[in-house]
Parts: sequence; C-alpha cells; structure tokens
Amino acid sequence: MTAIRHPPPAQPIADRAGDSVEGDTIVLIRHAGNINTVYDNVTSVTVEQGDTVRRGQAFAEVAQGDPQALRFGVGIGTESTDPLPYLQ
Repeated sequence: MTAIRHPPPAQPIADRAGDSVEGDTIVLIRHAGNINTVYDNVTSVTVEQGDTVRRGQAFAEVAQGDPQALRFGVGIGTESTDPLPYLQ
C-alpha cells in the first residue's frame, strides 16, 4: 500500500478521521487560513479527530482497488478550489 504523508503548513488538525462517505473512508485535515484538505478512499487511518498532523507524517494508506486511486481535494471554507497551487 502507498502511505499518505501530510504536506505543509505545520500544525494542521485532523477534523474527520476515518469517517465513511458513500462507502469510502476519508480524512479531512483543517489548516490555518480556513483551508481544508480531503483524502478520500483511504485505509489504515492512524489519526483521530482532533489530532495534530505534522509535515511528512503518514496518517493513512491508499485503499486497494483496480485501479488503486486516492481522491484528493482542497477547500477554502466549504468551497472546493484548485489544489495545484497547494502542491507546489
């Protein structure tokens, strides 16, 4: 399995850890500036709601599938936004 590691900024908080949405397990991480990252279709979640997630920390693995795929999103408040600027 592929480990999912957390990107910057420092000291984000796991808001929803291991919740099931439409049968998939998700992790939602709250960041400073009302920014949220969502990792969907994960397994082996190692954080709980309220945990601090540090840069580079593995907090889940990509679930098995054919093809094996992680769905990732970035939001500002409740609005989705282009994740590319946050990955550079």
